[in-house]
Amino acid sequence: MRKLKLCNVVLFFWVACIKVNAQEPQIPNFGKDLIQHLNMTSCEVDSSAHAVVLFDNGESSIKYDKDKGYFYVEIYRHTRIKILDKDGLEWADIIIPLYKSKTSKEKLDKIKGATYNLTNGKIESTKLSLKSLFFEDISDRLTLAKFTMPQVKEGSVIEFSYTVISEFTYNLQPWEFQTDIPTLISKYTVIIPEYYKYNHRISGYENITVEKKNRKETIFYKDDQSRSQMNIQPHMVTINNIQYDTEWYIFYGYNIPKIENEPYVDYLKNYQTRIDFELQYIQFPNQMKKQYALNWDSATNELLESDNFGKEIDGARFLTDDIQAISNKITDKNDKILAIFSYIQGKIKWNDRYRLRTEKGIKKAYVEGSGNSAEVNLCLIAALKQAGFDAFPIALSTRSSGMIHKWEVSLSKLNHVIAGVVMDDGIITLDATESFSAPNILPLECLNGNARIIDKKRADWVDLNPSFSSKSDSYVKMTISENGDVYGSVAQDLYDYSALRLHNTLIGDDNFTKYQELLTKRLNNGIIDSINVNQSILPRPIINVKYYASIPESAINAGGLIYLSPGLGFLLSSNPFVSTTRKLPINFHFPFVENYVFSYAIPDGYSIQEVPKNTSFKMLDGKGDYNYSIEVKNEEVIITVSLAINQTLFVPSEYGEIKDFFDKLVSKNAEKLIFKKI
Repeated sequence: MRKLKLCNVVLFFWVACIKVNAQEPQIPNFGKDLIQHLNMTSCEVDSSAHAVVLFDNGESSIKYDKDKGYFYVEIYRHTRIKILDKDGLEWADIIIPLYKSKTSKEKLDKIKGATYNLTNGKIESTKLSLKSLFFEDISDRLTLAKFTMPQVKEGSVIEFSYTVISEFTYNLQPWEFQTDIPTLISKYTVIIPEYYKYNHRISGYENITVEKKNRKETIFYKDDQSRSQMNIQPHMVTINNIQYDTEWYIFYGYNIPKIENEPYVDYLKNYQTRIDFELQYIQFPNQMKKQYALNWDSATNELLESDNFGKEIDGARFLTDDIQAISNKITDKNDKILAIFSYIQGKIKWNDRYRLRTEKGIKKAYVEGSGNSAEVNLCLIAALKQAGFDAFPIALSTRSSGMIHKWEVSLSKLNHVIAGVVMDDGIITLDATESFSAPNILPLECLNGNARIIDKKRADWVDLNPSFSSKSDSYVKMTISENGDVYGSVAQDLYDYSALRLHNTLIGDDNFTKYQELLTKRLNNGIIDSINVNQSILPRPIINVKYYASIPESAINAGGLIYLSPGLGFLLSSNPFVSTTRKLPINFHFPFVENYVFSYAIPDGYSIQEVPKNTSFKMLDGKGDYNYSIEVKNEEVIITVSLAINQTLFVPSEYGEIKDFFDKLVSKNAEKLIFKKI
């Protein structure tokens, strides 16, 4: 189900805010100006939309509680959505995240909701019952408030508003201007007292206008204000007041299209139009400035001095005997790293929880045999250091959590840690959380751009995107029958990340049932039999696959001629890049080379009439190349095809070249062999 959320903490840096000459939107009062929305039958921004956000109005205001003597955040939201068809009904399910700590939690208040339907020209309103509200604890830091709007059907308009009271002034709420459906109006107002200084960043591709205003606020206080954050005249016995300036930031956008997935996108919300805030400092009158914004040096020190990160590595003496027993038997450094890596992989099973810090500690994880990603890999780092290697942590954000950028100093954006080891030829990266990984072959979830080295000697960034190509070799030996059936054997050898990707497909598919279905679909509903798979991990992942394939009616027999597209289902037959333009970068995740050798026995009683011509072409600067060659030898037609994509990431300005390159290779792959009856 679609869940409408207040926030989601992902950043993107390539496109900044673009201010346009737009007028600040006027938001209708609750339950007002409904008739035009109820009469709406389609969305002008996107005629295919199943629902549309008519307006989404939010405000985060830092206010002073005179009774408790501190500032807090009041978060208000008022949203109206039009349901256009039955596929839009899922937008009636609403989720509100509520954050908490050991000492405080956010409070939901003033919930109001209604569903409006037009019946015989009259507006019928069904109020939201608070009995439908329930809470789900997700973790010790997050609870979700959930409710479903009542009496929702095609054509309905739903409207809801609520307030959240939060003591977490250091965590000003982000705002998503863009969702999975179009938004006609999105407006977010942020009110910040002069004592708080925030940085903000707008990301994404849609135009957002920013307006700034300054206003004065007044605090009334008595002598009991000596307990307050501001420490203002603590011995007053009469009611008094103090004025302070507030900054009002108003962010708004009109006719924002849905964020739409495109082929070869790493994580869609990396490119969502949104705004995020970071607290830089707080300074009350007559008090020292308290800094919150980190630089990467201070962030590194914080982690290294933390009990659940750096001190875990320093205090891992329990590993000494076990690691020395392994290390003393091996002299070659690379073999020693492999042995320790393999040992930790087998010793601590990952519990599928990505974490930057330990939860129960690496010693307990080591003894119990399971732990989160920090416990697995910090233990690996400690073991490598015990064996005399220059090893250190590398902190990162996984692909499903969004990118981390060099200007984005935030430990909260990091959710995973891997190991780095300095060798003569550079840094080796290792991740022991998954069984099918190896030195410099990280789990695909880790391939997410830059990661931060957490080490005082070499505090720096490392690009985790692979610089080398992963190869796959396919050998297809086929016989063509006169009725058009094609049958024969297939052998494939996959290496490095190509092997890892296939391994992930095979997880939990011990009898290859799902893999067989995948091959059947890929090979034009062919019959797949006798699948045999061999996998090896160290020193590099390799998978060898063999199977028998029978592909009915792949060739056409007409007028004494047999026509065959020799790529069958192995070669790309359609261009994944069909749009004329593209907004989002293209991410292939890793460079690759795909090699194919097809061998077709010339059918009995036939000769070669026509074969495709040899050809090769490239993209500019060697970013990709394609080669196609054919020869007739010993009553066989042998076709060799190679496709190479030599870099991971392509920016939108390169889209035209990518599209043309794939158009050409798809066209070439479709060319036919023609056999003539003798």
